[in-house]
Amino acid sequence: MAVAEEKKRIQVTLPLEIWRDLDDYAKSRGVAKSSMAAIAIAEFLERVKEQK
Repeated sequence: MAVAEEKKRIQVTLPLEIWRDLDDYAKSRGVAKSSMAAIAIAEFLERVKEQK
């Protein structure tokens, strides 16, 4: 996962396989794929913090 900060916005590049999973999951929950990606990234960062 590549992360770049630009003008107070974070852009994230996800592998295609993960993006497809997010697409399916977002459709099942009735939310936008970008919202689902934001949720997944937030959860990932929270897990990383807990491991430290």
